[in-house]
Amino acid sequence: MIMDAIASHLVLPNRLTIPLVDDLHVAQLRSPLPRGVVRIHLLEAEDLTAKDTVIKGLIDGKSDPYAVLRVGTQIFTSHHVDSNLNPQWREMYEVIVHEVPGQELEVEVFDKDPDQDDFLGRAKIDLDIVKKARIVDDWFNLRDVPSGSVHLRLEWLSLLSSADRLSEVIQKNQNLTAKTADPPSAAILAVYLDQAYELPMRKDNKDPSPMVQISVQDTTKESKTCYGTNNPVWEDAFTFFIQDPRKQDIDIQVKDDDRAFPLGSLTIPLSRLLESHELTLDQWFHLENPSLASRLYAKIVLRVLWLSDDASPTTPSPPPSGSGSGLDQGEITSNQNSTGPGGQTKPLPSRPQNTTPDPEFATEGVLRIHLVEAQNLIAKDNFMGGMVKGKSDPYVKIRVAGITFRSHTIKENLNPVWNELYEVILTQLPGQEIQFELFDKDIDQDDFLGRFKLNLRDIISAQFIDTWYTLNDVKSGRVHLVMEWLPRVTDLPRLEQVLQYQSQQSYQNKVVPSAAVLFVYVERAHGLPLKKNGKEPKAGVEITLKNVSYKTKICERSTSPRWDEACHFLVRDPRDETLTVKLSHSWGQTLGSLTVLLREVLSEPGLMLDKWFSLDGALPESQILLRVTLK
Repeated sequence: MIMDAIASHLVLPNRLTIPLVDDLHVAQLRSPLPRGVVRIHLLEAEDLTAKDTVIKGLIDGKSDPYAVLRVGTQIFTSHHVDSNLNPQWREMYEVIVHEVPGQELEVEVFDKDPDQDDFLGRAKIDLDIVKKARIVDDWFNLRDVPSGSVHLRLEWLSLLSSADRLSEVIQKNQNLTAKTADPPSAAILAVYLDQAYELPMRKDNKDPSPMVQISVQDTTKESKTCYGTNNPVWEDAFTFFIQDPRKQDIDIQVKDDDRAFPLGSLTIPLSRLLESHELTLDQWFHLENPSLASRLYAKIVLRVLWLSDDASPTTPSPPPSGSGSGLDQGEITSNQNSTGPGGQTKPLPSRPQNTTPDPEFATEGVLRIHLVEAQNLIAKDNFMGGMVKGKSDPYVKIRVAGITFRSHTIKENLNPVWNELYEVILTQLPGQEIQFELFDKDIDQDDFLGRFKLNLRDIISAQFIDTWYTLNDVKSGRVHLVMEWLPRVTDLPRLEQVLQYQSQQSYQNKVVPSAAVLFVYVERAHGLPLKKNGKEPKAGVEITLKNVSYKTKICERSTSPRWDEACHFLVRDPRDETLTVKLSHSWGQTLGSLTVLLREVLSEPGLMLDKWFSLDGALPESQILLRVTLK
């Protein structure tokens, strides 16, 4: 228990991080990427000490040996072999190495007993030797016992930031699978869980105590709990071994601390990382839950595991004597001098003139759902103990991507006509469903009238669907829907056709069909004013279109903050709508603002503005770098 308590704070990969300057990327210090992975083949042992003696030690017996392997906080235990002083285990383990030189593999062998297991020896291997040799296949003598040695094969796997060799790695692993019980990993996944924003309140309208469960296949890891807040900051890091990132997903569940009340969820196919720059996603993710504003910030990094082609088994050299200086030249870095030859100051790098959003930016589409009518619904409002059949007062709930729409209630009608329109902006992630549920509105508890589900992928493939759907879990009833998946266009004549079409449509819930989606990417600002007390501001950005607003994270103190965040809005008529951008210190003191007339975007090539905008109500040099595009 004492060792675990110390390890939870001071043994790698755990670190204590104390920022000394502003704008420090704490994630890279607290949770840097590992140096590599060591694949350990625990093969066999020989000449172990006999611990199970007979007749009070007069007759030597055998031992029932097993091995415990440790690297940092990673611990593995082999199966035990009955009555054998020369056991064969033939087991494989994979460990993450965070620092070399500095980390060791420790192997301890024990004799399995009903009461207390007996010690059979230990061996330590410097992992820096494995890194240099790439493959070490050798016998290691067990210390602190009269006899015994253990046979290990150790392989150093480098981390590749490109997927070019992934197929080759997976093919090699498939050839090895027949020789090992567990398939070797093709990659590792590192997840840095930073924070969440605007999580939903609990049912009693109190702040939740959020924790996160992160799952990849059969492995689930949990974050710490942040008590009494809907804007938690976890700053936790996790690693997973991945067999085939082309076929696996990462599932993120945000829950209240009782694990029962869900606060949001997110599923990311690892194939999305394969298409990202350096196999990395570092961004805000929208959570699927009833709150439209809920999002989670995480850095997710994939690295392919590669055993060098020219590696061949090598016997390790003996470990060096003495403690050494504790420093390694490969770890020492110096600050570059900011002056050039002759002491003249080097020119500062120029500011970027355009934004650099994630490749996924502005790839979402719009799902338009036209709830037309229903027929032959079951009657729930009966009279005289059910002797006289009545009607129902039906309404519909539609759930998609954590958003819920509800139709109006139609009184006493088993064949209601709603004629209502709903629109939602969606990413094209696999496995998304749209759920429809019908209820009879009552004074106490609403009665169930049926349900059905649709796969978003089917709607995207068809682009347009106009059909009736039978209700499940009830005796009768069907619903008439018209659904459209609206492709994105950056063509002004096409946009004018859409505006002409939408002006001819009329719906019961007064919704005017959208003509476009406005995508906004806010990257950074420059030259913001100081606070009234002379300190640098903690800047946040609020972006508003009509009555819909989006708030970025609040940056640490800086006059040149960077957000790298994206948002989107449904636009009814871009010819007469205005986007408002306001900067403030922690949503208090104003730091500047600007307005963008969307009709100006219509006159730009590709319907896109991407530039530095000057801020009103700020300093002359105060600017913000934005991308605003209509699709």
